[in-house]
Amino acid sequence: MTAEYNPNEERFDEGDCGAALLTAVRQLAVDCGTTLEEFKGQTLAHIALRARETYGDGLPEFWDVWESWHAPDSTPEMGDL
Repeated sequence: MTAEYNPNEERFDEGDCGAALLTAVRQLAVDCGTTLEEFKGQTLAHIALRARETYGDGLPEFWDVWESWHAPDSTPEMGDL
């Protein structure tokens, strides 16, 4: 990911996203009992959180991979000092 990309700022736009993201958000809308329209303009981080809340431990592969790519970097261990 580029340094300019921030999922907390990037907003969902069905006309300007990849097919995999669009498919995942459409399915999330169905599984939430809502419409795709509800997700328009929301941040990608918020939509991913909604996916986590909806699916729990049964997170679909797309969202699992998305989380792994966008999770904050953990602080590296310092080792024995």
